[in-house]
Parts: sequence; structure tokens; C-alpha cells
Amino acid sequence: MSNLFVSAAMSAAFVSEDCSTYNCTNCKAPCCKLHVGITQQELDNGAYLLTEAPGYPILARKKDGACVYQNKDGSCGIYTRRPYVCRTYTCATDTRIDDKARFETGTPNINILLPEEKSAKDD
Repeated sequence: MSNLFVSAAMSAAFVSEDCSTYNCTNCKAPCCKLHVGITQQELDNGAYLLTEAPGYPILARKKDGACVYQNKDGSCGIYTRRPYVCRTYTCATDTRIDDKARFETGTPNINILLPEEKSAKDD
């Protein structure tokens, strides 16, 4: 599984008490370059443009790796009907996205392992 993947189950791990107050002003939207998994209901509804990553469907990507629904200004073009993962995820606790990614590069650090990947590697 790609280290860029975030699923509905994983997004719950990133939700923190401060996510509702997390300020996205001036952020370069690195979260929009994560591979967003969709729920079975969203898949059944056929509401999103999808592509196939190894073993799972994800939101379609632009050539630069960003979500196909990301506007040129970095905002979400489907904000009011964005997938569950996008509605519940916050980068505030995601170690792949640091201040450099947020405010300079706009690219997640794919060299950082997530907790579940670290434990799988240690097994």
C-alpha cells in the first residue's frame, strides 16, 4: 500500500480535538496529494471520478499528483460533497505533512512511515 494512502478508517486516527480550530490559511494543500480512499457507499453511488491504485480505488489525480477536484487556487471544487475522508481528515496530527509541506512545497513527505506501517515493518 502506498504511503500516500488515507482511508476512512485511517482518517479517524488523524482527527484531533484541535482540528476544528486548525487554520488552513496560506496552506499549499498537501493533503490533496494524498491518495484518498472512498467508502463502499461512495463507491456504490458512483459520485466521484476514480482511478485504480494497487488494490484500491482512489480519487482521480491530475498530472501533478493533486486531486482532480482541487481548484487552481488550492480550494476544493466539490467541498460541499467531498468524500468522507476529506470531511474528517486533518493534517494537524499526520506526520507526513509538516510545516514545510503545508506552507512551502505542498507535497507530503512520503518517507515518513505511519504508525501502522511502523508496526507492520517491526513484525
